[in-house]
Amino acid sequence: MPRSLAILVAASSLVCPVAQGQQDDLVPLPVKLDELPSEQTGTRFRTHRFEISSDAPIQRDQAAKFSQVIDSVPMAVSRLPLPLLAPPEGELPRIQVVTRAEDYQAAGGPAGTAGFYDSRGPRLLVLRRHLLNSPADATSRLGPSPNQDLLVHELGHLCMHRYLGRTPQWFAEGACEYLACLHHADGRFRFRNPDAAIREHLRSRFNPRDPLTPVTSIKHLAGLSGDGWTNLTNHMPAQDRYRNYATALLLFHYHLQGGAERLENTRRRLETSLIQRNPSIQWLDPQEITSLQQSLTRFWQPRGLQLRFVDP
Repeated sequence: MPRSLAILVAASSLVCPVAQGQQDDLVPLPVKLDELPSEQTGTRFRTHRFEISSDAPIQRDQAAKFSQVIDSVPMAVSRLPLPLLAPPEGELPRIQVVTRAEDYQAAGGPAGTAGFYDSRGPRLLVLRRHLLNSPADATSRLGPSPNQDLLVHELGHLCMHRYLGRTPQWFAEGACEYLACLHHADGRFRFRNPDAAIREHLRSRFNPRDPLTPVTSIKHLAGLSGDGWTNLTNHMPAQDRYRNYATALLLFHYHLQGGAERLENTRRRLETSLIQRNPSIQWLDPQEITSLQQSLTRFWQPRGLQLRFVDP
């Protein structure tokens, strides 16, 4: 078994079984950093599960903090009641911290984003100012959010690498946002009350004076590929882009928490997607989208969210 895959899979054997793991917080262990030779003035080091490089120096305490977050994400993925831990095979996945926006875009990061998972690397590109400074006026596809949430979201894509292109993009984005919801701070994840975590996560990203939570209508996201998702999001006004991620989050929660039968159906779709490159699986029935939105609205209203499905 390749080294990186063996290390990431081993993480799942270190946590409690799913039923117990969903009740307990995930408390990360201190991360051991191994410094590596670096070109010019940059920083390069390795954790148990990833290799991190930066084109500018990073203080060791800063590196230790976000490395603790990084190494905790595979363990959090393994605690979800779906077989989502499917990392890339081969060498350790790379995380590349880039200082200048123009260098970030030259390396493959789309304009207007703060982080980008390049599955061809595989590598995760992150703009340094979002990772280390978390400016209040940061604009990205994910909207203003703590830098650690950005890291958790993008690392979710890396941990689910082998599902890329095999599941709907809304499912992938929703799973990554779900992880960001459960993340508390510094690699600690809370699994006890996901409904409350989602409510607070969404409330923090929309106008607190507006009692309605605007999310993108499902019909606009149901059939999007990764490129289609990026194109739609980038053509929306910056202040509206998170609506797509909010809908994806609600849909992932629907498939994860909708009872034993729905969860088992989702599990079977995932297993089939890894076997068949283009499986003929219908995740969302177009004829049922209206009723699904109504169900989501009814479910979330007594839990503190008044959803309003809108066109992008």
